[in-house]
This record gives sequence, structure tokens and C-alpha cells, in this order.
Amino acid sequence: MFTATTVRGALHQFAELVIELIRQAYEHDRYPLDRGRSNMLKTLDYDITQPRATGGQFKAFDASSFQLYAADYLRYVVSGRKPGVKKVPIAALIAWIKANNIGAGNLPRASIRTRVDGKLVRKRAARGRFIDRNAITDLSINRLAFAIQNAIYKRGIRPRPYVQISIDAASQELNVWLDERALDALTFDVDQALNLDSRG
Repeated sequence: MFTATTVRGALHQFAELVIELIRQAYEHDRYPLDRGRSNMLKTLDYDITQPRATGGQFKAFDASSFQLYAADYLRYVVSGRKPGVKKVPIAALIAWIKANNIGAGNLPRASIRTRVDGKLVRKRAARGRFIDRNAITDLSINRLAFAIQNAIYKRGIRPRPYVQISIDAASQELNVWLDERALDALTFDVDQALNLDSRG
């Protein structure tokens, strides 16, 4: 429930509620996002805008709106991605893999070692040189990025439209607040009219 006494305060509470509902929705999704690690959830922010009249004066707050800011890939999370359209850039996938320490970046040491006569020894490449762990990691990250890119290209990404759902839920709360404020104003006006009539 909104506790604001002004329209501006109610808009701020509305925007904060929208952001909180979005975070909760993505945290409890089938593939949950962690509020502490997800760049998309960390970058969620808002701004209340108030339009100006032609003379430069601000208009009333009833014409105000809020803008939601987030990481640029939020639109792909919200609307999904159709199969067979433009491929996701490999550089973005590699950066995402490294940032989230996914797959090849955390290869176990056993992946570059093998057992020979019961002893663990380093694997050798085809020319007899030892395999460099960093080379395996970089090569594996590239392969992983291409595999993810091809999977997204073939299957697409399922949309998760929690932004609009969160805005609708917060709008219901705002409407309740506005109804109460309108009822208070109407009651005050009726009381004023009745008091004037009883005096006259």
C-alpha cells in the first residue's frame, strides 16, 4: 500500500514497487536470476519525468511518467528471441561466459591430466608438447560460445514478460491510492459545501 501524501511521492513508490516486483519475478522464475550477481537486476533503475509547458514551466504531476532503465539486453529477456533471426554476437557471449564463470573457465585439473601406468601425467598434444591449461580454457570458451550462439539461433529464447506484469500489478496499487485520495478530496468538498449551506 502506498503511504505517499503527494502525487510525486506516489510515483516514486510506484516505480520502486515495479522494480521490486520485476526482481522478485526473475528470482523465482524457472531459470532464476541472482539479485547479487545478475547485471540486469543490478542495473534496474527509474526516473520520474515531468513535462514542461512551452514557456518552460513544469506542468502538473498528473502528466508525469516514469522511465525504467536496465541493461540493454533486458529487451531480449522480456520479448525473447525468435529462432533463425540474427545471431547473438560471439564477443557478448564470451564476455557473459567469463563474467559468470561458466563451463570451460572452471575446468578441473583432471581434464589436462591422464593416467599412465597408474600415475597422473600431463596430457600431450599431437606433436608431443604439453597441453597448456590456458589454451584449453580459451579454446573451450570459444567452443562453448559458438554452441550457445547456435542453440539460440536454432531454438530461440523463451520470452519472460515480467516487466509488463509488474507494471500492471503496481498500477493496481496506484489506482487504489488514487481512489482513496479522490474519495478524500470529494468528501472534503462535500463537507465544505454542507458547512456553507448550513451557515447560510
